[in-house]
Amino acid sequence: MICVSIGECTFDEASRAIGKYGLLEIRLDLCELTTTEIKALFGAHPNLIAACRPGTHGVEDAAALLKIAIGAGAAFVDIGHDLPQRHRDDLRQTAVNNSCKIIHSYHNYSETPGAASLHEIYNKLIKTDPYIIKIATMARSQEDCARLLSLYDYRRKAGPALIAIGMGIRGRVTRIAAPLLGAPFTYASIAENSETSGGQLGVDAMQEVYKLLLS
Repeated sequence: MICVSIGECTFDEASRAIGKYGLLEIRLDLCELTTTEIKALFGAHPNLIAACRPGTHGVEDAAALLKIAIGAGAAFVDIGHDLPQRHRDDLRQTAVNNSCKIIHSYHNYSETPGAASLHEIYNKLIKTDPYIIKIATMARSQEDCARLLSLYDYRRKAGPALIAIGMGIRGRVTRIAAPLLGAPFTYASIAENSETSGGQLGVDAMQEVYKLLLS
């Protein structure tokens, strides 16, 4: 399954997107949406992921926006491991109270750590018993991609689902391979040149790739 990630869009543009796709991530840190608009969007679609990286809004605002989305009906909330513990705990409890599934994510925008470090990261994330573990790192070589993809073998089969993807152009192969190796979905941008993360393919291009691979 492909999750369409949207950012830098207006309320009307986001509304049109959620009317077209079955699974979407709304990057609240990239969209200028009011509280009323966030509530309207997340109340209008049964399968939306709320994500908000703290770099744009700051930690307090990012956590507040995610709580609004959870309360409005988000199906999933992406809780970044870079958030302070108190915010992670608060968001986790809010999600549980609202039957919102938790994606516990780790992002490294500089590099892909070694295999031992990736395993350590995975083992930290699994302790919170999330619905999905997401590990996204900057991939600069084929070796980086191979280490990321090896996490699907390392994953505890009885544990939460895993999405391990590489950011950057070099990481594109991991985005394509993810669902083929057991990830519940992969991320694509709504259009070319509208990426919310480096290395994303547009959803149309991604669909064409899978048609070729699975035909």
